[in-house]
Amino acid sequence: MNHLAKILIIASVFLIQTSSAFAGSVGGSMGNVVSSFTNFPTLLSTFAYLAGIFSIAWAIFTFRDHVDGGGGAPPLSTAVKRMLMGGMFLATPAIMDATVETLIGNGMVGSTANVMNNTSCNATGPSTLDTMAVCFISDISGPISLLLSAFCYIGGAMLILFGISRVTRSYQEGARGPTGIGTIMTFLSGGALLSLSEMMGAFSTSLFGGATASITPQLTGDVAQAVGQNAQIITTTISAVVAFIGIVGWIAFIRGWFVLKAVADGSQQASITQALTFLFGGALAVNIGDVVNAISASVGGQLGIAFT
Repeated sequence: MNHLAKILIIASVFLIQTSSAFAGSVGGSMGNVVSSFTNFPTLLSTFAYLAGIFSIAWAIFTFRDHVDGGGGAPPLSTAVKRMLMGGMFLATPAIMDATVETLIGNGMVGSTANVMNNTSCNATGPSTLDTMAVCFISDISGPISLLLSAFCYIGGAMLILFGISRVTRSYQEGARGPTGIGTIMTFLSGGALLSLSEMMGAFSTSLFGGATASITPQLTGDVAQAVGQNAQIITTTISAVVAFIGIVGWIAFIRGWFVLKAVADGSQQASITQALTFLFGGALAVNIGDVVNAISASVGGQLGIAFT
């Protein structure tokens, strides 16, 4: 299975190499990378079908060897597990949908929306460093959301495939066995990555009572009066900072699921505290506007800024 996984990864690299020409900006380049993965679902289905056919043929030969008997004959359970693995590979799309539906109640894989909206650069004033930073964040905010979505789809699908491949392992392997907590978490982490937006919405609702993040800044009170005509420039810069924090938050949230899977597998280099820090820290970063609103409410609304 490891060799087949390497073949799938190499094939994915070739998909990247067939991307279109340079689009003129960093955001455009990210869009090209996403476009180059358009055929990945077809590649994934082909890989799963081939692995399924191979596993079933392997199971048939194992059944034959068991019937022939002898001292080195494989047990019947080995043939059954290989046949089961082959059937699961052939039903990979259905298993992906079932895994997502288990988590969010909606088995539509790939239905997640863009995690961030792409905005045009509307910074005003001279070409200073803050103006360039605003334009840069505006250029990459939309494309990087698509790039993260593509990465999560690929990562989630491969975790599902790895989980299926563990069906043939021995129960003596503990967490990495066919019914071990590591195998179960491999499926759940894969489903979480396939439904990333919905999972973030669940965390956001648990923390702030709503799935929509507040990202539009508004200066209020004495602060708004003090800045006067510069309010537009300041709010535009703050929006860029919020978008950047959101990007970091999404990356941390994605990493949290991989860390949680490593913890379930018994990795000594990962801990449940680390996983929860990534998950909740990422959710707080994505909802940084709601965090500021909560702090402002706690101090009597005296911060001079609110997010909607």
